[in-house]
Amino acid sequence: MTKLSYEQLIDLQILLSIDGIGPVKIKHLIHKFKKFETILSSDLQTLSQVEGINVNLAKRIINAQRERVSSESEIKKRFDKLFKMNGQIITIWDSEYPQILKKIYDPPIILYTIGKF
Repeated sequence: MTKLSYEQLIDLQILLSIDGIGPVKIKHLIHKFKKFETILSSDLQTLSQVEGINVNLAKRIINAQRERVSSESEIKKRFDKLFKMNGQIITIWDSEYPQILKKIYDPPIILYTIGKF
């Protein structure tokens, strides 16, 4: 996966804000759907077929997409605040992500940094 776009970062943050979704489930979802926007636009049955995603969690994913407008606004505010401090967002798929962190059990999907990293 290449460096994520701003919109993809928002989609990822929306997914990570869902109770019950963490790095492992994100990896399962991205393995099946390839794109975050596809995950968020999928139906209940398709989502439920992913390893670790039960019907209740699939419903939360669908609800997150329905509530996207308010979530997206809040996420953009947080991102803007970070960028104003010369911060950056590094995902596990970025070349800047520390290799040593990738080796731990359940590494974080997103790192928020300020300054040189």
